[in-house]
Amino acid sequence: LFRSLSPMPRKPDLEDVCVWMDKNFGEEEGRNRRQKDTFWSGRLNTEFLKAVMDSDLNEVNKWLQYGASVHAKCSLSGDGAVHIAASLNDDSILRKLLELGASPSAKNKKGQEPIHVAVWH
Repeated sequence: LFRSLSPMPRKPDLEDVCVWMDKNFGEEEGRNRRQKDTFWSGRLNTEFLKAVMDSDLNEVNKWLQYGASVHAKCSLSGDGAVHIAASLNDDSILRKLLELGASPSAKNKKGQEPIHVAVWH
């Protein structure tokens, strides 16, 4: 009985999923256009948050020029870019984010504002 079953497929890697999504969203302009935009804005904001975590002001500026949001948040913790910059005591990135309209009173999932995170770290 078990010999006739096909082997379990392997779990796809994140890159496999991204390539698959890119192919499928890129093929159709109508119905999937909004999904494509949501996917790319999410990817853009993820790269932006990585740049903030790396304290790389040049990369932060690059992703902001590409359209990343200063209000981007980590989906797990709810930490925004300002929370991350505050936790790293990165004045240059924090100043840039605030100049572009990031809220100094934004709260993460624990109800903490960037000032709380800065004091904690």
